Amino acid sequence: MKQVHIFTHRDLDGAASYLVASWFCTAPDIHITYTPVSSVAKMRDEITTWLANNSFEDYNRIYFLDLDTSSIKDIIDKENVTIIDHHLSHAEFIADDGAYTNAKAAVVEYTSCCKLLYKIFSRQNPSIKLTSHQKALIAICDDYDCYKLDIKYSKPLNCVFYSYNNSFDSFVKRFYNGFDGFNARELNMIKIHKDTLDSIINNLETYHGTLGKYIVVAGFADKCINEVHEYMLQEYDDADISIVVMGSTNRVSWRKQTDCPAMVNEIAERLCNGGGHEYAAGGVVTPAFEKFTQTLIYETRK
Repeated sequence: MKQVHIFTHRDLDGAASYLVASWFCTAPDIHITYTPVSSVAKMRDEITTWLANNSFEDYNRIYFLDLDTSSIKDIIDKENVTIIDHHLSHAEFIADDGAYTNAKAAVVEYTSCCKLLYKIFSRQNPSIKLTSHQKALIAICDDYDCYKLDIKYSKPLNCVFYSYNNSFDSFVKRFYNGFDGFNARELNMIKIHKDTLDSIINNLETYHGTLGKYIVVAGFADKCINEVHEYMLQEYDDADISIVVMGSTNRVSWRKQTDCPAMVNEIAERLCNGGGHEYAAGGVVTPAFEKFTQTLIYETRK
């Protein structure tokens, strides 16, 4: 029996990426296990914890999906490791510092990791044909991850992902056969999410200031993070960058207007020990970030 382990991001695209990989690894002699990784900032600690009870040598193949693993190259650059990722920061790291020495890597800027995986695996395994439901799930998750939001199910599906208890495990089990619409329980999740978002927006207090040449707007929220970003960037259309601080976890989320040239992944790395995309990034509250927030001014426009 071939042993395969998958590390993937604990978000919608990460879950979809795991599903795509499992759909193409259907041989009866392959056994797949997985570990969701919560964030780039915590990745080294989480991989090190996993290695305390496991070894790369125990597996025929280990995949790192939807993760910028540049910061842990020293511990994962193994011959049985395959890295597939779509983050610009990761592609730039390879361009600047050179490719992985031993691991196989397919790292290119792309709309989502799950769609990149589908492109790669469907070429490698042309005999495997995904169902219309499986292709629909890829399309929806891709639409959400690049935040085009052209598909009406994108936001609701992300809401469902985070509404599940034990969200990653529950999601991959529920949608293993692809997207076939929402059941009654999930429709209720979506309604509760909408009510929660309305309450957050109605009570949102915002802070304004500048970061270099950019205008920023910031607020506190522990749920509906993407929607809060979207609201702030629409409501305060003079702002270039939005910041959401999650007080319960001490995490910080960054977004920007589509025409803003700032690289928020670089800002998140500098101020929050984080990273991500040029248009969406995250990190943790640090002394540098706290110092920056002292320059922001409370303001409401209600």
